Amino acid sequence: MCKHQQRFGLTFINLAFSRKLQLYIFNSAFVPGWTNNEFPAFANTQTLIAILERHPAMINSLLYSIQNLITLSPTEIGIVTSLFKEKSYKKGDFFLEEGRICKQVGFVAKGLLRYYINHDGEEKTYAFSQENDYVCNYESFLPQSPSSKIIQALEDSDVLVISHADLQLLYANVREGERFGRIAIESIFIQLLKDVSSFYTETPELRYERFLKNHADLQQRISQYHIASFVGVKPQSLSRIRKRISTQF
Repeated sequence: MCKHQQRFGLTFINLAFSRKLQLYIFNSAFVPGWTNNEFPAFANTQTLIAILERHPAMINSLLYSIQNLITLSPTEIGIVTSLFKEKSYKKGDFFLEEGRICKQVGFVAKGLLRYYINHDGEEKTYAFSQENDYVCNYESFLPQSPSSKIIQALEDSDVLVISHADLQLLYANVREGERFGRIAIESIFIQLLKDVSSFYTETPELRYERFLKNHADLQQRISQYHIASFVGVKPQSLSRIRKRISTQF
């Protein structure tokens, strides 16, 4: 085996395949800012193949979201891409169950998930994560302690996840990684705290109006049962609230 066939450190990758891989990456939308002489030195063959096989739109959405907050170099794009893993959830699957430690942060590429708590045997939905949102219970994730919150897929969902350990690697190897983590986590954590506290500070009518304002595009994707759970009423009461609000317009 010649030297250039060992350039990536594992088993054989020939120059023709390597060139095809470069052309694939350079022509894909998920690596904005790369040029032909900026092909990063990835760790190994498996990383390269993983990137090649991934769906470009999923990676592009993730990188676009991150680069709205920080700047990534070509090498850092490679690091981010290698640390996030694809995971699929069927409708009804749990991203996080009650009592379990939240060990990952997810970026929703496709699908819809809800956050809820069990209160005296009753489900109370307090938030939703859809396409291009991050999903995590940071209250459990940051201290790595058991979660009192539950996160469940309402649709078949494709999520790019990064583990707690790999997030530390991202912080260590991406120049502005910690800044990204702080901004993203703090903003989402604060919003979720507001969503939970609104159960005790807002009337059902206000919560429904806020749902219409913040999640207008989700009305056809979420069942009346789960909307009622978010508002904090029974489905029958939700119907009455909707009628009252409709007569005001």
